Amino acid sequence: KLNIKEYFKETFFSQTKTPIVIDSKFSIIFPKYQEKNLSEKWYIIQRILRFHNIITIFNLKKSLIEISTSDKTIDPYSIINARDFLKLLSRGVPIHQATKIFNENIFCDIVKISGFTEKKKIFLNRRKRIIGNNGST
Repeated sequence: KLNIKEYFKETFFSQTKTPIVIDSKFSIIFPKYQEKNLSEKWYIIQRILRFHNIITIFNLKKSLIEISTSDKTIDPYSIINARDFLKLLSRGVPIHQATKIFNENIFCDIVKISGFTEKKKIFLNRRKRIIGNNGST
């Protein structure tokens, strides 16, 4: 079975040359209530992103995380995965769940359901249905 990602790594990318011409940068704003959680786990988060050659800056004053590609970044899509990873963490998803975003066949989407209804009871029931049994979705 032909793995396209491996083919392109072997054919076009080498460890001495970076295939990325322009540095990409993203900023993720996180809520104040997640500040303690993120700062406690920042070392683990940084190690995960460093493994994918992503540079991170944690700004507590502005409640902001800045990520950018480095000279060693090989996979151009890894910056998008890192952005999604940090968005999930800022929403309160556990690290072991959020790291699955770096797998090739896994994607994420954040759906805002707060404006669907005015009644809190109906909102809670719908949210429970979307989340599924034991958080399966």
